[in-house]
Amino acid sequence: MRKATRNSAKTTLLFGTSALVMAGAALAAPSAWYSFDDSGVFEDFDSMGEFGTSAPGEYWEVLVGGVDLTDSLTVPTGGATTAAFNGGGWAGSAFTEPASDRALGVIADTAGLDRSITMRLRNDTGAPLTHINVLWDLERWIEHDSTSRGGFRLQYSTNGTRWRTAPNRTFRGRLRANGDSGPNGWSDGNTRSQRDIGGILEFRNSVDDGADFYLRWEGGRISRNRNADIGLAIDNVRVDVVPAYLIPGPGVAAVCAFGFVMTPGRRRA
Repeated sequence: MRKATRNSAKTTLLFGTSALVMAGAALAAPSAWYSFDDSGVFEDFDSMGEFGTSAPGEYWEVLVGGVDLTDSLTVPTGGATTAAFNGGGWAGSAFTEPASDRALGVIADTAGLDRSITMRLRNDTGAPLTHINVLWDLERWIEHDSTSRGGFRLQYSTNGTRWRTAPNRTFRGRLRANGDSGPNGWSDGNTRSQRDIGGILEFRNSVDDGADFYLRWEGGRISRNRNADIGLAIDNVRVDVVPAYLIPGPGVAAVCAFGFVMTPGRRRA
């Protein structure tokens, strides 16, 4: 786990109700979580190493077609077709980035097959959370078909069972293949990427101090993501507090950045 210095929050504020998603069984609760406090959380996956086969710590769950592959990652030279994978270059490859630069991804050889990457966090800010700032990079590391396209949409949950999709396209990333893959279909995801996807996310219901919450990158049923044979990964995940929206403790009122008074216990509609 890596804690980050505070990143500059995007200024787009997202309000309104997000779509409720009830898909599959409840998340199998990991035995650990990222401690989310006022310094935020940052993960670049580099701790996996060049040939690591497990996602960092026990803070993640990676599913492809309903199969848990969190600790069964395919490494770069494996020519993955339906798998979770450790994205990045490797020693002796033609890629310009160092082999130490990693990313966490999924690929499927069947169009529309469920695939997801889930992150577990615990609210340790000392106050209920109503908003967080989420930024992440999307990288394309595998293509077995030059016509393929794919993407991720961000979802969140406060119990690992009921999922809501972030209600704005700001939280969706898409990439397509372009025929530049090398050995085993591997391509350079650092040059085929989208950076700083996301913004300020509003929870439907506040997350109590000390409670867990989840972020999920869902890639099987995103609109127009019915193609197969493209391996996409997330990297440089940053989750930060939004100070203007921290709910104050009992008996204390806080004035948010827009000049409105927030009284204890009040939630945004």
